[in-house]
Amino acid sequence: ALTEPFGLTLIEAAACGLPVVATDDGGPRDIIEACQHGLLVDVMDNQALGSAIADVLSDPVRRARWAKNAVTSVHRTFSWRTHTRRYLEAISEVRSGALIAGVHGDASSLPRMDRMLFASLDHVLAGDERALATLVEHLRKHGDGVGVGITTGRTTEEALRTLETLGFVTPDVLISASGTEIHYGPRLIRDRSWERQIRHRWDPDGVSRALADVPGLRPVEASRTRYRLRYALQDSSLGLPTVRGRLRKAGLRATALLDRGRRLDIVPGRASPGMAVRFMSFKWNLPPTRLLVAGGPGSGADLFSGDTLAVVVGCHAEEMEELMDHPRVYFASSMHGWGVLEGAAHYDFFGDIQPHDEELA
Repeated sequence: ALTEPFGLTLIEAAACGLPVVATDDGGPRDIIEACQHGLLVDVMDNQALGSAIADVLSDPVRRARWAKNAVTSVHRTFSWRTHTRRYLEAISEVRSGALIAGVHGDASSLPRMDRMLFASLDHVLAGDERALATLVEHLRKHGDGVGVGITTGRTTEEALRTLETLGFVTPDVLISASGTEIHYGPRLIRDRSWERQIRHRWDPDGVSRALADVPGLRPVEASRTRYRLRYALQDSSLGLPTVRGRLRKAGLRATALLDRGRRLDIVPGRASPGMAVRFMSFKWNLPPTRLLVAGGPGSGADLFSGDTLAVVVGCHAEEMEELMDHPRVYFASSMHGWGVLEGAAHYDFFGDIQPHDEELA
């Protein structure tokens, strides 16, 4: 088919354990991603179509693996029972209103929030217990009118362990794994619409191959997630242009991000911490000027590149200097939570907070 809204024949093929070669359009992308039983091609390209068919037929070991994947995955993903369960789970979440509890303990607070603070975990919330306690007290005082979001390069599990160590309650929104995952409230309800948006043309195996022989990169398998590959930087002279050049040469739609200067994260081309914040803003109808984004030395410029209000606490990375003249990026002189409060006072974000002379001077 030239275009394919879904692709029932591909589902039927999967149920029979048959490999497929299908058009790189619409439903086949989702089906083959789920079933892992074939190849996508531009069906207007005769040579590509013939090469793909020959490729499938020439590798019996892979074909057997695809057959096993297909039969297992098609029942798990596309059966009537699976569809029914997903609809009932979605309806149950909407009926209960249990999207979020956060610092307010009110499950339905997110739709009523007037504004939201997004803070990076490392170098902002972590590092000063007194500053964190003062910041939390200000947030509690404003009830469910002000939401709290966390942005971090850590995995969701790592972030939750760190928050527990800090004694910080579950945030209203948790953006983890370098902007590739969005979760809501204490039940950590995953935002599936964000996942559907970022997975387009995501090829983690292709990324691994493209960067396999780059000196100074070591894969960190423990931090790998479905939509994020992480590498340890063993050579400080290795720059992002080198990595981005490799990805571009391989024809991969992927974004390279530095985390705290020690980790290199590769995520889908449509994902990043900044884009996740903007997606959240649009989805919940919170204008960017009602969002205050706070980052520290390890935060990338991407986090502050939108139209949100932003504060960079304490010392900052060299790449941040390009934002010095940005009218909505405030560079605080204070560290950690004190810097967040300084930025909030600068924008009058809470309406009644003044800098604490003792800590913010």
